[in-house]
Amino acid sequence: MPFRIRFLGFMACLVSALVLALAGHAQHFETSMQSQRQFDEHYLPRLTLVLDEGHYDMIVEAAGQALTRSASPWKWQILRLRGLEALGRWDQVREELPGLVKLYGNEVVFLAEAHRLHVAMGQPDEAGNVLRLANAQAQSLPLKSRGAAELVALGRIAAALGADPERILKQFYGAAKSKDPKSVEPFLAAGELALAKSDYARAAQEFRGGLQLSPRDPNLRFGLARAFWPGDREEAVANAQRVLEVNPAHAGALLLQVEQMLDSERYAEAEPLLQRVVERNAAHPVAWAMRALVALLRDNDEDLAGQAVEKALELWARNPEVPHVVGRGLSRHYRFAEGAAEQRKALAWDPGYLAARVQLAADLLRLGGEEEAWALSAEVARADPYNVLAFNYLKLKDQLAAYETRRTPHFTLRMRPDEMKIYGDRVESLLEEGRTRFLNKYAVDLSRPTLVEIFAEQQDFAIRTFGELGGGGYLGVCFGTVITVNSPGSHASGTTNWEATLWHEFCHVVTLTATRNRMPRWLSEGISVHEERLRDPAWGQPMTPQWRERILRIDGLTPIADLSSAFRGAEKPEDLMFAYFQSSMVVDFLVATFGEARFRSLLGNLAKGEGINEALAAVYEPIESLETKFQTHARAQAQAYGGGVDWTRPEDLPASADPLAAHPKNYWLRQSQTLELLGESRWKEALRSAEAQILLFPGYTGDHNGHELAARAARALGDDGAEANALRAWTRQSAAASAACLRLIELDQKAGNTEGMRVAARQQLAINPFLQPAHYALGCAAQAAGENAMAVESFQKLLLLKPDNAAEIHYRLGQVLAPSDVEGARRHVLEALLEAPRYLEAHRLLVELKARKSS
Repeated sequence: MPFRIRFLGFMACLVSALVLALAGHAQHFETSMQSQRQFDEHYLPRLTLVLDEGHYDMIVEAAGQALTRSASPWKWQILRLRGLEALGRWDQVREELPGLVKLYGNEVVFLAEAHRLHVAMGQPDEAGNVLRLANAQAQSLPLKSRGAAELVALGRIAAALGADPERILKQFYGAAKSKDPKSVEPFLAAGELALAKSDYARAAQEFRGGLQLSPRDPNLRFGLARAFWPGDREEAVANAQRVLEVNPAHAGALLLQVEQMLDSERYAEAEPLLQRVVERNAAHPVAWAMRALVALLRDNDEDLAGQAVEKALELWARNPEVPHVVGRGLSRHYRFAEGAAEQRKALAWDPGYLAARVQLAADLLRLGGEEEAWALSAEVARADPYNVLAFNYLKLKDQLAAYETRRTPHFTLRMRPDEMKIYGDRVESLLEEGRTRFLNKYAVDLSRPTLVEIFAEQQDFAIRTFGELGGGGYLGVCFGTVITVNSPGSHASGTTNWEATLWHEFCHVVTLTATRNRMPRWLSEGISVHEERLRDPAWGQPMTPQWRERILRIDGLTPIADLSSAFRGAEKPEDLMFAYFQSSMVVDFLVATFGEARFRSLLGNLAKGEGINEALAAVYEPIESLETKFQTHARAQAQAYGGGVDWTRPEDLPASADPLAAHPKNYWLRQSQTLELLGESRWKEALRSAEAQILLFPGYTGDHNGHELAARAARALGDDGAEANALRAWTRQSAAASAACLRLIELDQKAGNTEGMRVAARQQLAINPFLQPAHYALGCAAQAAGENAMAVESFQKLLLLKPDNAAEIHYRLGQVLAPSDVEGARRHVLEALLEAPRYLEAHRLLVELKARKSS
């Protein structure tokens, strides 16, 4: 009895000490128990919750005391082993586990846990032996006689043996849910299986189902965070934070937050979290792999990275997860060649490690190594037919097989054939223009052709770019020598200027090459927006009243040193757009203040491996003084925006009987006045007010700008000239004013202004090359100017779009071709007559062509 008294006393003291800390999970023990075994079994679930809250030392001690007294000691042994694992005490696990397998070899739940631990320690032979033993045990009792915990364990064993996932979900996890509707384990196991197959939607569904039963369960919550990670980083990090509220020591949640910080280049913030992990578990392989990543990304210190990798491999010398994590992180920073090398190392250590195989396929697609990427995807699909990423890549391969590929010495262009015919030539000429400009400016040599893929379907763009559906806000992405772009005809585009997007992305190709892909995101994006504006003042992002207001706030500007985090940490679309704008302002400032030669030196220093802040200090001056000067510069630009315009919002103005008379330079009051007059159909007064709005500040091109409102009033008055002038002023400053361009085409056709038609049509085709009126106007303008080659090209493209006035287009082609190609002209006139047999002008032209042929 003395041992029993000491044990009960220990447990009572332990639980009493934990009462407040454990939010009620561990309560005071009852003063009397029917038996020791009843006591043990009663408190096992409660102590499991204590484990989930991160009190690993206490759990190891408590479980060690209890397992010798329990009717089911293997359950306490699992609890103890998990505590040892969380503390990184792998020597004990390695030493004890073989004996425990022999002792509890008839318990499938314990065998499933033992298999997981052997795998974690890099012991494939031992893991295989456990699987064989577990498989034998599985045959000893029908599934219908198994409890929920056993069914979950058997499902995990079946998954390790490569069984069909749908069968596992139904036969094991589904049955476990029916057997014990209150158990969260089937949901946890099903979610983890879905994650392993990259089926994030199914994973989220399973984890949510479990959380309905146990809202505070940190393992389910962490699973949900992982399910959100590929598509919704903000939600993933929020769920990880909720995990840490329950278990501040949860290594997975801490490392997920670290990964987010590394992606945002917030290395200093990541360090304390990594330290928290290794303080608990000094041998945590992923934590040390991420420390190696910090050494490579921030410090460019391969020796330091090597030391971290050595620590990561202490438990398992050829753990493929370590190079996989390092390589994945490098690839997220656009260092795809280095990332691919790490995945190859992982596969050399374990050819069956599918995560590395899929990541290598993704890296190769970004490096232009498509054939090997497709082969790798097929290998993964054969090994795991339910792997969603592999399935997506192979589906993409089939889609791309129907695309047309055009190769030039400098570019490989891939588009859908019908789209290639419409605007492929313009894509090629714009890329060649950019190549000539940027290679000279940045002193870069592109040693291989750039692959440019333009996707007609947004979902194909998403799979090619991200490996999964999503990414609806992206117009294009550059990976170094590969560019992927949404077609201007896709639902994800069509309201932006695709030429500006392509220019922006190709600029990335050059600057990433100039820096060997070692530049922060803010600098890369800032240069591309900067170059957009240099190419066309209407491209890129201009200053706006909203940006002005933001800059002038005390905390409106993100410090340069933290600017990359503004992209990953953007909570709303406008936050992301401002990150682009501020980045371009920094580039504008550096070039204007210090010159282009020193800016090229900055890129050169980055290519040598210097961190951005060190490079800025070496080329310019310390980051602190540079920051002060930039802030002054940015605020001066914001103050100067609009000259003497009053940008105060009406709600912030003092009350007045006639606000506009009291504040005649307030833009918003003037805009409201114009809109009010338009709403009342007081067209002349509205036009005068819109003209006053333009006079106040002609550079504003946002919603309800003065040019737009003046055009509306002039149109209502039937004043075509005033309307055209207003629309032309608007389109000169906005590269995406599609409606204005189309209306200008109508007005210029009516007025016979062929040059105006040409300009408006070209602007419209840069927004959407599939609009028939733009091709028609460009063809007519070229025909009127005697530019027959241009006219033929425009009319032929228009025919591909199947216009209602096909007869007229064929007739015009006949007219244009007549001087140089009588037979070609004759064919088009006959086509016109097939469309419209009574087309008198076509009959006359046919007679004329016959006479020419006879002569």
